[in-house]
Amino acid sequence: MIAQKEINTSFVEEGKAWFMEYHNEEFSQYSDYEYQYFIKGDTLIAGMPCKKLYIYNEQNTRETEYLMALYEIGKKVYFIPRNTESASLLYDFGIEDTVVVSDAIHPEWNINIVKLEDGNIVISGVNRCCVRVRRTTDTGVEYPSGWWIEGVGSVLGPLNTWLFDASGSTRHFLRCEKNGQEIFNVADFDIRIQEPGRQMLSEGKSWLYDYVHYESDDETGSGGGYTRTVYPVSFTIQGDTVIASRHYFKFCRQIKNGAFTYDSAVREEGQNVYSVPKGQTAEELLLTFDPNLINVNMTEHDKITMVKTDSINVGGRKFRRHRYGTEEWVNTSEIIGVEGIGFYRNGLALGINFDRPTCICDEMEFNACYENGECIFTADDFNVAPVIDGITTVQTSPRTVSPLYDLQGRRQDTAPRKGVYIRGGKKRVAR
Repeated sequence: MIAQKEINTSFVEEGKAWFMEYHNEEFSQYSDYEYQYFIKGDTLIAGMPCKKLYIYNEQNTRETEYLMALYEIGKKVYFIPRNTESASLLYDFGIEDTVVVSDAIHPEWNINIVKLEDGNIVISGVNRCCVRVRRTTDTGVEYPSGWWIEGVGSVLGPLNTWLFDASGSTRHFLRCEKNGQEIFNVADFDIRIQEPGRQMLSEGKSWLYDYVHYESDDETGSGGGYTRTVYPVSFTIQGDTVIASRHYFKFCRQIKNGAFTYDSAVREEGQNVYSVPKGQTAEELLLTFDPNLINVNMTEHDKITMVKTDSINVGGRKFRRHRYGTEEWVNTSEIIGVEGIGFYRNGLALGINFDRPTCICDEMEFNACYENGECIFTADDFNVAPVIDGITTVQTSPRTVSPLYDLQGRRQDTAPRKGVYIRGGKKRVAR
């Protein structure tokens, strides 16, 4: 057994720094520069040991300014603005439902923080928990909302956008460092944010299909009408087996109300399901949510270039949904996959075969999925509204962060704390 890497998930740590990018359309002299928040030194406020948080280069002043004190208790992080002794909640990474906190900028308001969902993010091979929240005031004002990552903070910025209220400006969180070592980059979030995947295979799970049979009304079959007959076909996991030293589930088929017959052996590995058809020993890929593997079966014209991912809630169960396609047609594509269920019209048994007959002939179409006799998903559920208002868009090719260079064109691992450097073809200044 491989030991899991231990990490420190504390938010308030000496040497922690958050780098931001500032842009102001109205005041061009303040456009496109980086500034940072950083923790340095200790203080004692109302008997509570705290760390000092400073802001550097705000509004291009080239000054370091003490902003607030921070401390944490368990999974909760509190801040105390300068010149006060009153603490307010900044984060609750263990939030279960809804919490109400006071607003540091507008003390007459209360902020309602509602947990929407939680999940995990993989950063440099390390799995970190995260939670997505919505924040509104009791007067109806809605704050920018987003994901909180334990040990990092909000992907919108370390101060959870409480202080980000400058008119006409935009501020983007870039990365988080500790003692000069990068521990998080926003690009990591775009690529790897995901909630734990729902298991595809389990004993007793079944997929129900409508088998549509067409029979010509003309005895010669050369013309006339057709009679359409629909009857149920189901595939159920019943028992297990071993093939070539690998463990598989038995995938059994039932036509109408007849007896179950062995169809194939299936096994799950990550986001992939492999199948060994009856009478064979070589396995083949039956289903995958990896767009690059799906593309192997696609023509050049139909190859996937974009994936849009969201979460849906069906019968109290949360599922992760992926929509596959190009930038032009991904929103209307019928290639929709749901982890734990399979693909629209295909379910699991038809895998990633998206070819449909262009003439009248027999075909099979997914109807519903059952666990232990209970229906957990139907064909209509593929298109239900998402439970969150955000969508994660992922490119099928590996994403890379723009490299850094100095003015001599030499590649740098990290941005300098002072001086000029080049990222993405643009000069940037760290002061």
